[in-house]
Amino acid sequence: MLFFIAFFVSVSFLQPQTLRAQDTTTGNTATTRDNFTTAIETTYEVGAQSETSETKVTHQIRITNKTPTVYLKQYALTTSNPRLKNITVRSGNQVIDTNNVHTSQGTTIGITFPDDVVGQGKVREFFIEYQDPDVANSAGSVLEVHIPK
Repeated sequence: MLFFIAFFVSVSFLQPQTLRAQDTTTGNTATTRDNFTTAIETTYEVGAQSETSETKVTHQIRITNKTPTVYLKQYALTTSNPRLKNITVRSGNQVIDTNNVHTSQGTTIGITFPDDVVGQGKVREFFIEYQDPDVANSAGSVLEVHIPK
């Protein structure tokens, strides 16, 4: 038996661990909470072909500049699962290199953006994708899906 289940979840529980911003007028590192709005939508694609089915997780992240002179240079996302695999970050058709750190507490995906998106109202959109072996488990004919809170 072959299943394919896709979940689309708009999430607010995933918060960036780190946002590093640059001020174009001073060149200094800027505070981030007052300078950006972040929206994250997450899709879970669950395939139940075996007891160890993996789930493809895709985060679509949109960060909007609130000011004309501060822009985002780095972003980091931390999850509670240390076993993530096949981590990919892309913006448009460009794949962005990541610095992934796996610890017993989870995985941190660090991104340094190769370009600058400057200007009030300008939006940086990118996608973080990975395989998570722990979202779904098959037990006989029952598929258990565990979506993070």
